[in-house]
Amino acid sequence: MHTWVTHGIERTIAPAIEPITLAEAKQFLRVDNSADDALITLMITAAREAAERYLGLSFITQSWKLTLAEYLPETVPLRFGPVQSITSVTILLEAGGTQVLSASGYRLSIDKRAIEILTPITGYRFEIVYQSGYGATAASIPGLIRQGILQHLAAMYDLRSPAAALPALALQSYHPYREMSL
Repeated sequence: MHTWVTHGIERTIAPAIEPITLAEAKQFLRVDNSADDALITLMITAAREAAERYLGLSFITQSWKLTLAEYLPETVPLRFGPVQSITSVTILLEAGGTQVLSASGYRLSIDKRAIEILTPITGYRFEIVYQSGYGATAASIPGLIRQGILQHLAAMYDLRSPAAALPALALQSYHPYREMSL
């Protein structure tokens, strides 16, 4: 049995927009002036990031790079889905240099949460770059997730702190989208 080591995952391209606009946030919070615009904007990003971490999902299209070492299994789970597409699979060779695996050597799993390697390969390190998210617009994100972000935003705004914990109403909104594993 082989083991594989994850060296890490990093976001290579951040989402172009937030799932909640400043205008939507201010309407939800019943704020009618611009005094707190910078704070609310910061809190929108903090609420989105907290929700993405909690759910293990990407909301707006973004790119990720997963680095693996020692062994590339036949199926590799891809975090922060839903995965839209695999951009590349690169093999870093122990002797130096790289090799890009042809697209015919892998495919995205049916549930869009993993990459299936179809060609046996060896190497020193492997980098998988992929795009994930519900889509490029806020309208592509499920309404309950957007509602949860707004609930978290309200809790943060009440405390004037972007570090406020996820409130119960947000957790209830996120519940249908949280995948549990044993």
